Amino acid sequence: MLAVTRANQCLLPDEVLVQIFRQSSQATLASAAVVCRAWNEPALQILWEEGVNFEIFLKLLGGVFWMNGSVHFDNECTDKHLDRLLLYGAWIKSGYITHWLHNTVVDELRTTIAQLSRPLLPLMYQLNITLHGPVPKGSDASHALVFTSPILRKLWFTPYSTMVTMAFCMQLPILSPILEDIVLYLDTSTKSPALVVAEMLAHLPALRHAVIEASPSYSNVDAILSVLGGHKNLEGFRIQDMDIVSSHSALKQCKGSLSLRWIISIGCSGIELFIKSLSPVSELTQIEVTEAGMSSRAVAEFFQALGTFKRLETLILEVSIDNREVPSVDVLGPLRFCSMLETLSIALAPRIPMHDNDLEALLSHLPHLINFRIEDVRWKVSSARSNLTLRALAIIATLCPMIQSISIKLDASKNTSHAMEYHPTLLDRIDVQGSHIEDAEAVAQFFLRLPASRALKLHIYGMEDDRTQWKEVGVRLAFLQDARGRGGLLTQVPVV
Repeated sequence: MLAVTRANQCLLPDEVLVQIFRQSSQATLASAAVVCRAWNEPALQILWEEGVNFEIFLKLLGGVFWMNGSVHFDNECTDKHLDRLLLYGAWIKSGYITHWLHNTVVDELRTTIAQLSRPLLPLMYQLNITLHGPVPKGSDASHALVFTSPILRKLWFTPYSTMVTMAFCMQLPILSPILEDIVLYLDTSTKSPALVVAEMLAHLPALRHAVIEASPSYSNVDAILSVLGGHKNLEGFRIQDMDIVSSHSALKQCKGSLSLRWIISIGCSGIELFIKSLSPVSELTQIEVTEAGMSSRAVAEFFQALGTFKRLETLILEVSIDNREVPSVDVLGPLRFCSMLETLSIALAPRIPMHDNDLEALLSHLPHLINFRIEDVRWKVSSARSNLTLRALAIIATLCPMIQSISIKLDASKNTSHAMEYHPTLLDRIDVQGSHIEDAEAVAQFFLRLPASRALKLHIYGMEDDRTQWKEVGVRLAFLQDARGRGGLLTQVPVV
C-alpha cells in the first residue's frame, strides 16, 4: 500500500511525505510517482520498508528534480537499496543515511562505487550520515565519502572508528570545498584524530557553523579550539562533552554566535579562567553554557562578564553550584545591559534567592524579549498577599510586549489573587510550575478570560503535598478556538 501525506492543504504544499510499504505493486508505485510529480518543487521525503522495488520507483521519478527532495534510510535499508540510490538518485538534494552498515555491505558497496563516476549525487547539499560497525578489516572511509558532493553545504557525520574519522577528514575538504555547516561526533580519546579534525576545519574556508562532540576524556582539544577561534568566516561553534583544558585565548578571536557546552572535570579555577576569556568577545550574539560543579564565585563572575555582551540575543545557562552554602549572587542585575536579548533561559541549582522586584528590574531593560524561561530559583515575593505566579506573569506581560513563550518555575503560595488585567498580544504559549495545584488553577482562570481570537497554549505543572509523599500533578489547559468562540479543557494527571 501507499500513503501520501500532505503537510499543507494548500494547492502547492510545503512538504510531501511518501511512505511505501512492502506490499506496494508496480501500479501503486507508478501512481505514487504521478502524485509526486503533480507539484513543481515540493519538499519530498520518501520512506520505505525492506523488500520494496525501489529501483522501479526511482525510474518512474526519473528526470524530476526537487528543491528539497530527501530520502531517509533507516534500519531496514540494505546494500541493494544503496546501490539503487547511487544509480537512480541523482535528483536527491537532502539525504539521511543511517544504520545501514552491516558485515558484508562495505565490500559489496565499494564494488558498486568503483563502477560509478563522480559526482554520484551532484545536487546533494545536505547530508546526515551515521555509520555502524563492525568494520571489515582493511576498509576505509570511501563508502561514506561517496555520498558527499561538490556542492555539499551541510554535513552531519557520526563515524564508528578512528580510522574512518581520519580518512574522512583528510578527504572532505577536497570533495566538498564549500561546506558551511558540519556536525562531527568523535568517539575516541587519542590525540591524532583531534589534530586531523583541526586540519580539516582549517581547510574549509566557507565554514560558518561547527559542532564537535566527544567524550569528556577526549584530549588535545586545544588544536580544534585554536582553529575555530581563528576561523575567518565562522559564526559559531559548539564544543560539547569535552574537557576544555587551556588555550582559552583562542576564543577571543571568535565573532558572531558562540555556543559552549561541556562536562567539566578541571575544577573551579579552570572554569574561572575560561569565563574571563569570554569578556573580550563583545560581538557574541548567543551563549549557551551547561556545566556541573561551578563555584558560586564563578557564577558571579560569569554574570558580571555578561554585561559586556551588548549584542547578546540568546542566553542559555544551566549550572549547578557545588558550594554547600550559596552566597548572595546578583544573577539578573548584569543582564540589564543586554538590551537585545530575545531568548533568556536560566536554571541554577541549588536555588539562589531572588526577589520578584529583581525580575521586574531586569525585564524593564529587555523590551525585545520573546522567549523566557527561569527555574530553580528560590523566589521571594514583595507582598505576602500576592500570588507570586500571577505577580511574575503580570511583570512579564507588562514589560515585555513582544513575549511569545514563557516557562517559569516558582515557589508560590496557596494564596490566590484577582486575575491580571495584562494580556500580552503576541503570547501564544506559557509553562508554569508552582508549589500547589491551587496556584495552577488560579493562573488557568486568568487565561480563560483572554479574548477568543487568541490561539494560546498553556501548560501548568503544580505540586501537591499529602504529607506522606510528593506527587507531581500535571495540569494542562489547552484552548480551542471554533465557530462558537473559545473553549478550554483542564485536566489533572498525577504522576507518582
